[in-house]
Amino acid sequence: MATTTQLSNRVKWVLSADCERWTACREMLNLFATKAQYQLLDLDTELVQEDIVQIVRDYAGHSVVKMSSNASAAGYQNEHVRRSLLETLNKVPLNNFLWTDMALLSIVQTSTMPWNAASALEDLATNKSTVVDLYDAALSFAFNLETLNVRSSVTSGTAHCKIVLVIAAAVYRPLTVSELVALSELPPAVDLSVLVDTLLPTFLRISDDGIVRYTHTSGRDYIKRNHFSLLWAKDSAIHSEIARRCLALVLKKVGCSCDHFANHNHHKNDNFGRIDYDIYMWIKHLSEPSSKDNGEALTLAVHLLGVHLEEWLALLGFKRNTILRCLCMMRRLHTSVTAKAGTQQPAQIERRHNSHSVPNSSTTAQVIREVITVMQKHQYNL
Repeated sequence: MATTTQLSNRVKWVLSADCERWTACREMLNLFATKAQYQLLDLDTELVQEDIVQIVRDYAGHSVVKMSSNASAAGYQNEHVRRSLLETLNKVPLNNFLWTDMALLSIVQTSTMPWNAASALEDLATNKSTVVDLYDAALSFAFNLETLNVRSSVTSGTAHCKIVLVIAAAVYRPLTVSELVALSELPPAVDLSVLVDTLLPTFLRISDDGIVRYTHTSGRDYIKRNHFSLLWAKDSAIHSEIARRCLALVLKKVGCSCDHFANHNHHKNDNFGRIDYDIYMWIKHLSEPSSKDNGEALTLAVHLLGVHLEEWLALLGFKRNTILRCLCMMRRLHTSVTAKAGTQQPAQIERRHNSHSVPNSSTTAQVIREVITVMQKHQYNL
């Protein structure tokens, strides 16, 4: 990168494992030495094999100590259990750091007898030697994929796990607990923290500030690659469905009881607090090129923008950065909708007598264009 693109003050580190380019990288960096501080880290890939092995062993030992010191891992504090795990790690074929962490977590999660941990680890090294194997095993532990049917009238813990994993993987930033509960439409009786801690610790974690994150990006990629289609018939429907759920929540916040919202079975849970994600990120989900089956979501969007525009702008608040971000997303949505405008019928919109009303008979693209104009004026008044 340092030798093929122009550097900016946003570049803080340049990482290179290609020793033949180190000199060229340094020369390029020296040209910018007066403008910013840069660090060039050279990776010596010719490390002695024994040194690499020792690094992996040290990391594995650290992981075992960390696991055994966890209060929730009762029984693993036993010195004999810890020693047997370390001895097994020294015997099994070397694997990457992520596999080591996941294997130890899997043992703690599934085994009630710590004294069998070493043999369980040896079995994992033999039969589940890749990270993907461990993700498969973790998902099977949480639920039986063969019997999954989220459209069933009986909503099981399996369905809750699946919807939480998919929503968390499809959104554009980590959600708060309340945001994920709302978008997953979990009933009040379901505690998300219990769901994550008991069934999904391999995939998700809840930080101290109440943010739900994938433990590792590979887990998020695994769900996106392999399991999106189990919830909805097409991958293209995922963003449309999230947009619809966001819009339904926003309409609820502005006091709307329109038929589109009432027709869906939303569990009553008014303890969500203020949820920022749904207020404006529906625009981005609806703009996705893959978001094809979005007729219902677009209808909700037109209703929100045509009847409740003033209340929606109030929810956005008065931060210029938020308005600018929404404007960018709205322009992208306009471009996306305009491309399909030839096949759309005019959208009938109720007219409300206020300063931010839009025409009562207009195509969806025209509605969005009018809203962009209103938002631009709103931005100038901030």
